[in-house]
Amino acid sequence: MNILISAALNRELDPIRRTLDSVFYNTTNSLSIIKIPKGMNTATSDFSNLLKKKRPDLCINTGTAGALSDDLRLFDLFFPTELVNKEGEIILCGENPDTVSLKFPHWKSGRLYTSDKAVESSAEKVSLLTEYRAQAVDMEAIKVARLCRAAGVPCLALKVISDTADEQTKITFKRNLDRAIEILCEQMVNLIKGLLTKGDLVNIG
Repeated sequence: MNILISAALNRELDPIRRTLDSVFYNTTNSLSIIKIPKGMNTATSDFSNLLKKKRPDLCINTGTAGALSDDLRLFDLFFPTELVNKEGEIILCGENPDTVSLKFPHWKSGRLYTSDKAVESSAEKVSLLTEYRAQAVDMEAIKVARLCRAAGVPCLALKVISDTADEQTKITFKRNLDRAIEILCEQMVNLIKGLLTKGDLVNIG
């Protein structure tokens, strides 16, 4: 299985690369780990060309996300089944919540809103939760998924909640990032092991 993993920040990417390299160094499966621009507002053609070149069986977008819903707590793992943006575009991502809860009962699932900028106010947080019914927010997932869909590559996302998407976002994010990524690394290993054992988290359609 050829898996392409993308993340936007070096502080996300480097620990993930070290962890996966140490666990899967002796596998016949291919894991490619790449850095994408924060917000994915540039280099979309580069990413599309990379998909064509590497022809992965699956793409995983990973990294941090902010909690919009009170149901999400710091350091929760969020496996979105739907991605949405400000235009109301919705892309299915992954599989149904029942599959996730059976395989990874401590993960949360739901809708992830991809924003063009960091969400740093309670008012905006409430607006996104109300208007888009999203439980969490990031800055890249739907853009990656759109390019993957165009290339015919299935796409998953796995995010760790690093902040609360309000006035305290910058402080909370900086304070919790290292621990959040440590948790994410552990769960990325579990996700990939699960996929290699039985790839039933992938929505091919």
